[in-house]
Amino acid sequence: MAPGVTAAGRDCTRPAASQIGRATTLQTANAAAANRAWQRIDREIMQQAPWIPLVNPLGIDLVSERVGNYQRTPALGVLLDQLWIKN
Repeated sequence: MAPGVTAAGRDCTRPAASQIGRATTLQTANAAAANRAWQRIDREIMQQAPWIPLVNPLGIDLVSERVGNYQRTPALGVLLDQLWIKN
């Protein structure tokens, strides 16, 4: 799977994957050109509409004052291996 393509879509054509690879490479050399490339890629993929989200998931985590280093990511949720708890 090309960098920047999430497993949720699972519909990345070979041309799109190569465009994503080029845009990723451009990011360090020419930010303006990379932005234009990402815009073009976004338009092409959205015109194909590979999938449409029907829900907006909401996650609520309750933590106490004893919990430290709380981290949450959209893809993985709470990073339990990063938490620590005071005695």
